[in-house]
Amino acid sequence: MNVSNVWSIWLKPSDAVECELDGLAEYADCDGAVDILKELLLGKTLVAEVLQRENPVSVILFDTWGPGEINLNHAVFLSLMTPRLPERGCIGRCYMCHVTPTGTVWLQIMGPGLDTLGNIMCAFEEFCKGADSMTEDPVTGRIYGCQSRSDSKFYRAVLVSPEPLPSGEFKVRLVDHGFEQRAYIAELRDVDSLGEFVSPLTISGMFVHAVSCQMRGLRKEDGFYWSADVAAQVSSLSGGPHVELLCRVTKPGTNEEETVVELFRRNEEGQLRSINNDVIETMKQTRCPGLH
Repeated sequence: MNVSNVWSIWLKPSDAVECELDGLAEYADCDGAVDILKELLLGKTLVAEVLQRENPVSVILFDTWGPGEINLNHAVFLSLMTPRLPERGCIGRCYMCHVTPTGTVWLQIMGPGLDTLGNIMCAFEEFCKGADSMTEDPVTGRIYGCQSRSDSKFYRAVLVSPEPLPSGEFKVRLVDHGFEQRAYIAELRDVDSLGEFVSPLTISGMFVHAVSCQMRGLRKEDGFYWSADVAAQVSSLSGGPHVELLCRVTKPGTNEEETVVELFRRNEEGQLRSINNDVIETMKQTRCPGLH
């Protein structure tokens, strides 16, 4: 064996270069970040635009194999911003932002997307306060700024129905909280000028931050029937929209069915209690008609 040949190969530059995706370094430790990178980047032949050659090497990656050029840094960012329920049997952190009288529980999943939403909503609020009221009827499939009647703040909203009610109001849903209310045109704002991050051209696949679920053991299939009183009881046992909960997925959702979850809250002693079980026990003690 010719050692000199081995040595010459050894001295060649390495074929793997460590680099970071421009603008995404702060999200490196986020839950699910590695899985997103594997899904979008691994095993593909990509084009890299080098922004910085010194360590850390900073790049923007592009997928040019399709009909259009895809900025993968942007694709990774949008995927990170999208709220994700944990895998079946796994635990995630969340807030319960709304409960409907029909048993749909709306959760905000903790993560970089929710943090970013909190940062931009102050600017969103100021924009909507200074914007003119709408004069044209709103349409489905678009995001609007809507003034909440409970606290007078502006939130992102979509139409629940394209037709106005007899009162002239429209029924809307605040997409980051799951709450539905009525709104006159004067209470809505056109926010398209804020860009696709805040107001995507369509709501299909957009990262709204209220995820609808059903609670294990509290579904109609379980012999449980909901009402406004039951919804208020569940909300009370959760501690309210600002109390951090743990969420365990017991049955993943499908296109036809919502995800089924069990929710946990820490008591004053730091012990985890199942909100699902506490609701059932409370209903039994009060002889609530929710249980049959």
